[in-house]
Amino acid sequence: MGHVVGPCDFLDVLEESVVFGSTVVVELRNGVHFTDTVRDVATYDGEDLATFHDHGRMPLHAISDARRAHPREASYHGKLGQ
Repeated sequence: MGHVVGPCDFLDVLEESVVFGSTVVVELRNGVHFTDTVRDVATYDGEDLATFHDHGRMPLHAISDARRAHPREASYHGKLGQ
């Protein structure tokens, strides 16, 4: 059984996308959904932001959920993000 991603874990999913280039499904607090990859997660001028490949910079407080777009492969190869 894998780890169930809870509402507080979406930052881990975003950071995983930065490292492995994986695609994520993002849900914003205003109800908008999109699929993208994350280029960076950082703090700029005191605000926590995620920078997406196709959607630009977005404040983390605007995101209500993020999850992998595709399940991880059930092998060590998949766990290493390869």
